[in-house]
Amino acid sequence: METTRKRKVLIVGGSRGLGLALASHFCRRGHETVILSRRAPCAAIDAEIISDDAAHAGIAEQRLREIDPNLLIVNFALGIYRRPETLTDAEIGRGIEINATGAIRWLSAAIRLLPPGARIGWISSLTALVPDEIWAIYAATKTAVNHFIECVRPQAAQRGIRLTVCYPGCLQTDFHRAAGAENAPPEAAAPDDIAGALGAAIEDGLEFWAAEMDAVAVERYYELRRQFSASAEGKLR
Repeated sequence: METTRKRKVLIVGGSRGLGLALASHFCRRGHETVILSRRAPCAAIDAEIISDDAAHAGIAEQRLREIDPNLLIVNFALGIYRRPETLTDAEIGRGIEINATGAIRWLSAAIRLLPPGARIGWISSLTALVPDEIWAIYAATKTAVNHFIECVRPQAAQRGIRLTVCYPGCLQTDFHRAAGAENAPPEAAAPDDIAGALGAAIEDGLEFWAAEMDAVAVERYYELRRQFSASAEGKLR
């Protein structure tokens, strides 16, 4: 009887919110699950916990070699919810270092080190697609990583590794407040409500959208694409 090989899952940034919900999802499915985070999880969970700063240089390669996962989810990020002209150089630099440089280090190392058949999930943001001045720096870093992924997809595919870009939308977590917003939008969904579908999308190597949660934002994204296509028609060379 053929059996499905269990995944060994590493979630980088899984102590709260969506990361913790994903870790719980994989634990319930019987997968060996590891959480790497600077903070201890806010709830008890049947996963190995490793305390580390994911954004530090060299950490990605070191931990990937030690843990040897075949499914990686990169979920850490620094949210900055402010008008861009109010940010200091240090705040801008820190946002780029964590959200873009740190994430790209993990993705680059994973494509080199994960085994054939591995899966990688990148937790992006709708702000990477829909312009929003208040989230400008955060959005710019997410966009940078999205583009990096598209550039390295052929290399990953040659090794049998699939990458999933995930757009979970607004969630009922403390992320918005930590970023500087008053609170999450009232229509935001609970992370547990989408963790199963998101985890399945990553295992299948399929892009994930929670469009029903952010229908207006997603529609705006497609409207901007339509406007661009119409304005560019006949002008591109």
